[in-house]
Amino acid sequence: MKHAIGKFLEYLRSVKNSSPHTILNYGKDLDQFVAYLSPPGVQPPPLAGVTHTIIREFVGHLHDCGLQKRPDCFRRTNFLQESAAIARASFNKKNA
Repeated sequence: MKHAIGKFLEYLRSVKNSSPHTILNYGKDLDQFVAYLSPPGVQPPPLAGVTHTIIREFVGHLHDCGLQKRPDCFRRTNFLQESAAIARASFNKKNA
């Protein structure tokens, strides 16, 4: 999953021409998501296995912990769905 995150952040830099601040925040959000998916001693699942339900559970977890504000919620949900879609497309392309 870490490799996919690196590729997604590079995509934001090179293709979407995102600002350094945006890339930094997306990187922090992705690190937080990976930490949520992989408690100590557990490997995170492959990004291609991340479903809409898992993303919603993560956003709900952040909300329950008081870590979620509306703009952050939109950003986190958006980047998770976009990065998962890019990873799935890349995976499907390799295995076609």
